[in-house]
Amino acid sequence: MKKILITGLLSIVFQTIVFSQTEFGLNAGLSANWIRSNIGSINIPITPGFKVGMFVKRNIIHDAFTIGTGLDYSYLPSTGTYSVEYLNNYPGGPYFIVPDVICEYLNTDVYRFDFHQLSIPVSFRFNSKFVQPYCGMEFYFKQTQTYYDSSDEPCVTEMFGIGVLMGLNIPIVEQFNINIGYYHGFTVDWNAQINDVGWDMKNSHIETTLQYTFKKKRKD
Repeated sequence: MKKILITGLLSIVFQTIVFSQTEFGLNAGLSANWIRSNIGSINIPITPGFKVGMFVKRNIIHDAFTIGTGLDYSYLPSTGTYSVEYLNNYPGGPYFIVPDVICEYLNTDVYRFDFHQLSIPVSFRFNSKFVQPYCGMEFYFKQTQTYYDSSDEPCVTEMFGIGVLMGLNIPIVEQFNINIGYYHGFTVDWNAQINDVGWDMKNSHIETTLQYTFKKKRKD
């Protein structure tokens, strides 16, 4: 019985210490999104996006660093009409135009519709007075709005992925920060074999968000 009570008290003390050093907050901002390919060029407009979320952060190593995570929702508009060209893998080889059917498929089933995205960033930040650089990883799941195929069946396109996250956090006034970040996707959103050449598409974006950290209540 005593062991249970001691264990319970230690657990309460540990949680109190951890949460007393943990900060919570909200963020909102805008992003610019584009698609990358491993071969040639993709002529796709850079499109804006909107992002809101919540975060949790905790100072470590004598407050010199901050580790943080959270949950973000992003609304990503359609990238518009595609004009896709690429070169084959062979040096000095002929110049290929991606078949119209591929462009049509991308426009119809992959990137034509707006995306809704949920992401979980995990970052490690160096604390300083004026500019705070950070880096980390971001895991995401995104899904198109519902659309209808040639058989009038409702469909959605879903994508999972991971990428590297880096940027700067700039304190402006008490409890408010401006965050400027860049995301570089590692995983492939879409791929195909075209004219014996493997071809894939990945995503990147830059974003600017305003972060608000809830003020801790002082104990009397």
